[in-house]
Amino acid sequence: MRRFIPILASLLIVVQFSSGEALARSKRILVFGDSNTWGSTARVAGRQVTRLPDDQRWAGVLASSLSESAVVLVDGLSGRTVDVDRKQGIGAVTVGSDFNGAKALRAAIAREMPLDLVVLMLGTNDLAPAFDKTPTAIAQSAMGLASIVRSSEGGTATSYPAPQVLVVVPPLLGNLTSPPMNELFAGAPAKAALLSNAFLEASRIDRVPVFDASTVVKTEGDDGVHLTVDNHRTLGKALAPVVDTMLRDVR
Repeated sequence: MRRFIPILASLLIVVQFSSGEALARSKRILVFGDSNTWGSTARVAGRQVTRLPDDQRWAGVLASSLSESAVVLVDGLSGRTVDVDRKQGIGAVTVGSDFNGAKALRAAIAREMPLDLVVLMLGTNDLAPAFDKTPTAIAQSAMGLASIVRSSEGGTATSYPAPQVLVVVPPLLGNLTSPPMNELFAGAPAKAALLSNAFLEASRIDRVPVFDASTVVKTEGDDGVHLTVDNHRTLGKALAPVVDTMLRDVR
């Protein structure tokens, strides 16, 4: 059974456009996340990491599954956290603070304005012992990202309203037996199992709509962290009716 907490109708942000503008443009959705939004294949020692094709990633599946045409923009960064800096960079991204989602989100939204909806899926990387974060702290940080979305009206020198926001609880971690992920995420599966309740409780307090990915998919990639093509397809299709409902509230 899917868990989706719709925000109260009286609290929904209703975006008003002139009739000409409404007809002139498609709905625009930004998905903002980590490597599972970017579309990374499993990270296993000795195996090359690649990116899944657009139509196989959950964002692409979502776009093709919506009841009406929409532009789905992807901002996924491997290693991205909700709101903490990494101690060091990864690969070509040499600055650890560049992986902090809270620091990157406002600019990401402004780059893509106008937007009707921002879908956030972060929290998996925060489970790593290096960050020493509890499930409750991760959930509260995710609600902080939702607050950033809700206060993003205007972008940079425009008059666009803030988009709606949907927070996706990351799916449970899988079998963490292969290096390097078994070391990077040591002890994380137990914390991941507590994310759902933590996110749902935080969402009730902040009145943020939440979709729990673990109700429809589990992580089946070989490294226990990354989604398979089938996982992406399932998640994208499950999100489509939720997003359809939210977009119907945009005028």
